[in-house]
Amino acid sequence: MEIPLALRVTRPPRLIFPMQTSCLLLAFLVLAVVPAAALPAPSVPTTPAVQNGGEAAISFNPDQLVALALRIDDVRGASARTTGVAGVRYDIATFPARAGSHLDVEHRGETVTGIGASELKFDGGLVLAYPGGVADLRGFVLRANPGKPFDIDVADAHGVVWLVADHAHYGVDADRPGEFSMRHMDLRLSSHFARMLGRAGGAGQPVGNLEFSAPARSDDAHGDAGATSCHAPWPRPGLVTDIE
Repeated sequence: MEIPLALRVTRPPRLIFPMQTSCLLLAFLVLAVVPAAALPAPSVPTTPAVQNGGEAAISFNPDQLVALALRIDDVRGASARTTGVAGVRYDIATFPARAGSHLDVEHRGETVTGIGASELKFDGGLVLAYPGGVADLRGFVLRANPGKPFDIDVADAHGVVWLVADHAHYGVDADRPGEFSMRHMDLRLSSHFARMLGRAGGAGQPVGNLEFSAPARSDDAHGDAGATSCHAPWPRPGLVTDIE
């Protein structure tokens, strides 16, 4: 019996796509249903800002020096000096950085991401004497600790690391606009110095503090921003420190 025209079910024609067209269509459908938040955000490049000059203050705990049989044998080229007294005050020596040397501070947008591969050099320095030898830090350098972008190595003029500093509070202090600093760092024995003292297990033992600061300037038209903290907001793009 013939089916009435009104009751007939017609099938849509089957569409056949070539393999390349099918893959493109599938990719389009996948992207159409994936939320925008699930897609990777474009990366922001890390930018170095050069820290030229400035000064560093090295502080030693006299009680710790006595406990380790260390003594400060000589201090050269310090712009300021406070002689330490055991049980009373730290021994503090401040040294100006050598003109022309620099320390790169890496930042991504307004966030500091670490210290770059650079060295801040000093003409002055000090000598720490210990039984059987000396740590001659006259002409010392500050540089980033490999693998720890916010830790600082204190090396002698030949590149030997005697002290390391960590736990920095870094950024631009609201009380000192235009100055980048790394302050309140714990100064510790390096593994090399600990071996020289016959205390192989003493690497990382605290002996004092390290601070670094440098005046800053920027050529852009934006206002100052940022504050010193462990999160280190960067004041603005293009910041460069220099000796004023």
